[in-house]
Amino acid sequence: MPITRAGETPSYLEFALRYCVDRQPPGLEYFNLQPIIIPAFQRGIVWRRDNVDSLIESNAVLFGTSILAHIENQGLILVDGLQRFATATSLLNNLYPKVLAPTPSDQTAAPYFQNLKTLASLRQAIFAHNDNALRNHRRKAIRESYGDLDENIKEILDVGMQSSNVQEFATNVERMFLRKQIAIDPYYGFNRTIELAQTFITLNSEGVDLSPVDLLRAVLVDRAFALGWASSDVDQMENDFTDVFVNHPNKNELKALGNILYEGVRDDSDPVSRKRIFPNWDTLTLDDVTKLLDFVQKSLNAGLSREFPYLDEILESGSLPFAITVLHFYLQWIADPNKAPDFYDGSLSTSADLHLLLRAYYRKIADGSIGRIGDIAREGILKGTLDTVQKIADRINPSDAGSISDEPAKGWLTQRLREIDKTRAPRMFNACLLPLRTESGGAFSPFLFGRGEDSWNIDHLIAKKLIRANAPGENEAERLPNFSPLPTRVNKSIRNNPCSTKLGPQGPYVLNVERGKHTYIDWLVEVQYPSFVSDLDDQKLLVPNANPAIGDKRIEKLVDILLPRL
Repeated sequence: MPITRAGETPSYLEFALRYCVDRQPPGLEYFNLQPIIIPAFQRGIVWRRDNVDSLIESNAVLFGTSILAHIENQGLILVDGLQRFATATSLLNNLYPKVLAPTPSDQTAAPYFQNLKTLASLRQAIFAHNDNALRNHRRKAIRESYGDLDENIKEILDVGMQSSNVQEFATNVERMFLRKQIAIDPYYGFNRTIELAQTFITLNSEGVDLSPVDLLRAVLVDRAFALGWASSDVDQMENDFTDVFVNHPNKNELKALGNILYEGVRDDSDPVSRKRIFPNWDTLTLDDVTKLLDFVQKSLNAGLSREFPYLDEILESGSLPFAITVLHFYLQWIADPNKAPDFYDGSLSTSADLHLLLRAYYRKIADGSIGRIGDIAREGILKGTLDTVQKIADRINPSDAGSISDEPAKGWLTQRLREIDKTRAPRMFNACLLPLRTESGGAFSPFLFGRGEDSWNIDHLIAKKLIRANAPGENEAERLPNFSPLPTRVNKSIRNNPCSTKLGPQGPYVLNVERGKHTYIDWLVEVQYPSFVSDLDDQKLLVPNANPAIGDKRIEKLVDILLPRL
């Protein structure tokens, strides 16, 4: 018995043959086809051989839901269902000359496809049109990915049409087209494509959430088509965008920036933000978008190069700090080409400004609220109310910390450092390496934390395996009072050694860390070790107000180091 529901559930074949891509082709008026548009937020056709094989062999009665939405003056938008529609189109178009045509080329296999032939052969013009429309779609991402799918389907048919298994293959294909159904969900009332995309942001044909980066690309592609760009320019822009925001090895670092840029350009009701990002929005060209993409990519590469240590450490501090920093300098440069920053091969020295921003970011990291600064970009930088580094730093700086122009409040810093976990610890230890606050933009050589042989790790001074559960000091053992930076190559080999051994005269902190590399490490081995050697392995002494105050002394030392720097 067929599946029924309030909405339509046509067979897979009917789903493939009731729509035409883009427009009603001349000569097919008799079929009363419904034109569908593939929106710019569709990234392409990602199904390949395994997906098609699974569809053909599926025992499911219902092939999921296809979402179609009507936009006034545009028609039906294919929100979800592109993979299945493209697969059906390619299968029918490739099956036609072999087994569905009046004189099929494969006389052996054709009898097994008689039921499909009866229903599909007279409508060959429909799937031929759709095949041609997908193969020559104005977006390169669609036409090339459809071509890849089509090649995979030809391979499937070559194998399936072999005489040894053609009957079983034909049975599966006919069952798929004639007995399997698709639920059609139509929606009405949308005014714009982006409004539609936001509504269905958690749905797309890959089963992967659409991200603001996808929607940013969709806005730019839609704008390009609306302004009549040449197809080659649209392709170039879309490919360049994908290379920067999707294919870059460090693309995750750009998610926040993509989100903020999308918020800035998506809405007609916010022309200020849009015009600050693209002053020529009304006459947007490929060159305008290329400038943005080039700035983003060069900024990211500069942050990864370690040639600009402040920018590198801002990048290590999170995607939001990096996004805010890049956005400010991009908007400054796009408004005045003479202000190209040094990390973008310009003449504007940025060390002092980046030093100030990094101090603000460090304070926010210590405060535990670095993830809540996105509105600073959206509501301040994009709208032009935060148009200087000083204003941005003042806004980022936690109110409890005191003015960014002065050293932070000692009580605030002491309390915050006690709460620092392993995730935030690298930033605090690098903050100890900052030049003094008064040495604006001075020399800075932060450690690179990671797994490489030349990188650093966070070492548990009392090793994790030596920490006693449900005993005093357990929580503090996973916080800053029990941490120290140590070269990765060293840390790998001594993880389970007692703290007293590690800090001793023959331990790794003395033998494997150059004096002067980090003031805190020097203090641990030169001051705390000789003062408390017999107590260093006792985790309960990490607790505040312990006697002797092992943990308190460490926090006090870090506060002393950081106060004149933060």
